[in-house]
Amino acid sequence: MISSGGPLFFFTLEVITREIVMYCEKITYTDYDGNEHTDKFYFNLNESELIEMSYSKKGGYESWLRRIISERDNTKIVPIVKNIILASYGKKSDDGSKFLKSPQITEDFLRSDAYNKLFIKLFSNGDALVNFCNGIIPKSLAEKAVPEQEKIRKELVEEHTPDKDNAD
Repeated sequence: MISSGGPLFFFTLEVITREIVMYCEKITYTDYDGNEHTDKFYFNLNESELIEMSYSKKGGYESWLRRIISERDNTKIVPIVKNIILASYGKKSDDGSKFLKSPQITEDFLRSDAYNKLFIKLFSNGDALVNFCNGIIPKSLAEKAVPEQEKIRKELVEEHTPDKDNAD
């Protein structure tokens, strides 16, 4: 067992045998020529990427995220949602043996309307965000995360809705 020094994405990281599962999001979007498309987009974070995320913040990713949520500041939540989407986005190789990620692949997706549609969906819908996060990580880790994620999801939905933040 490798511990992240604290929960990651609301759970303790354990390296185990992993069945590789890609999260696939079917997105309907409009290109810059005005043509509507519906395409499949793939997302995944493997164990090494999760470990890197966990150690990217002093005190661990989870405690950092909890602190941001407790501040009830959407300006800090937006970059987190963006980072999770972009860190997990990639393309399957033609033979299916690799999940390709590069700055160019990420940039191309970021500049598309498909990214815009997905970002709006995840930022405005706590359930969709939780499902997305659970879908991009190993299933065994997602199952451990569910109880804690439910608490945090409620906080995000109740405390970070645009109407509530702007009601003052």
